[in-house]
Amino acid sequence: MVAKLVPENIIVSDATVLINFLNTGTFQLLLESFGGRLHVTDVVAGEVKHNRHELDTAVDAGSVVIHKIPVEKIKHLTKSFTGFHPGEASCFVLAKDKSWKIATDDGAAKRFVASDLGAAYILTTFDLLLEMVALGQLEKSRLLDVVTRMEKEADFLYSETDFKQFEERLRLL
Repeated sequence: MVAKLVPENIIVSDATVLINFLNTGTFQLLLESFGGRLHVTDVVAGEVKHNRHELDTAVDAGSVVIHKIPVEKIKHLTKSFTGFHPGEASCFVLAKDKSWKIATDDGAAKRFVASDLGAAYILTTFDLLLEMVALGQLEKSRLLDVVTRMEKEADFLYSETDFKQFEERLRLL
C-alpha cells in the first residue's frame, strides 16, 4: 500500500515518546490530545518497563490501541538501516500501512521516515507538547518545566538545533 500525501491525525508512538510522558506523570495529557487516536505496536509496548501500569490501564480503557506487527515485517528494516531499532521499525510499518503519523524522537527513525514517507509523518515530543499548549491543555508557563522533568525523569535527549526550533515555535504561540 502506498501512503497518502497527507497523514491522518492519528499517531503511532514509539517507546521514547511514551516513556517521556509516562515517567513524568504527563501521560494523561497525551491521552487527552490523542484519545482514541494513540496507537502503539506490541514491540513498543514490550519496550516500556517503568510505569507500565498506566499504559496498560489506557489500553484496557480503549484510549490506546496495541497492534501486533509480525517480526518478519520489521526484520529487514532493522538489518538494512543502521540505528533503526525494532520498535521504530514496527511503528514505521504500521504508520505506512495506515497513513498515520509517527511519534518519535529517535534521529535514525526521523531520517528514515522523512525520506520514505515525508516530514509530515513525524511528530516529536516537542511537537506534541506544543500542540498541547495550542489546544489549551498545557499552560505555556509550565512547558519548560515539563521538558526539564522529561530530561531528568525520562532521559529525554534532543539536539541543540531541535531545542532552538522548539523555543522559536514556543515564542510564536
